[in-house]
Amino acid sequence: SIACLVLDSPFASLQQLARELVDEAQISIPKFAVGIALRMVRSSVKARANFDISRLETVKYAEECFIPALFGCAKNDNFIRAHHSQQIYDTYGGEKKLLTFDGDHNTSREGFFLHSASIFLTNAMMTGSDSKTSPPSTRLQEPPINSDAATSLPRFSMPVPLSESGGGLGIRVGIPGSESDADNRMLSG
Repeated sequence: SIACLVLDSPFASLQQLARELVDEAQISIPKFAVGIALRMVRSSVKARANFDISRLETVKYAEECFIPALFGCAKNDNFIRAHHSQQIYDTYGGEKKLLTFDGDHNTSREGFFLHSASIFLTNAMMTGSDSKTSPPSTRLQEPPINSDAATSLPRFSMPVPLSESGGGLGIRVGIPGSESDADNRMLSG
């Protein structure tokens, strides 16, 4: 079974992406020609790989997915724009977190995103081992405060960056040497 998803610059729909790339190229290609080209590619992929690319509409299925997910997207991505991640995130049915970072589609990912993904994967894998004994609806929720079961239910929390520049992660975060309450606080996902 799949314990979690880390999605770095996912596209909402392959057809939407293709149309945006053509529009951005500022080449005067009629929309019907883009449609014809997509149908030709679809036919070729279907014949060679027995796969229908028109079914690559992540946003269409996102509301049916309940696996914990960490979405990431670069602010200046001109290939798969950040609004694709936002579209999927907005309709996603499971517990989710969206992180944005500087750079473009091919920029190396910043430390705060890599650390967030690492903590997210660690937390998800640790709670994922109990997935056969706890249904997903109870596995990802905080237990009631005065419950005897509170200590036996696995806990899940998303890492929260202290700042967009990646100043810290985790449950207890803070900026060393900072006296500000806004900079030193307890956070939970």
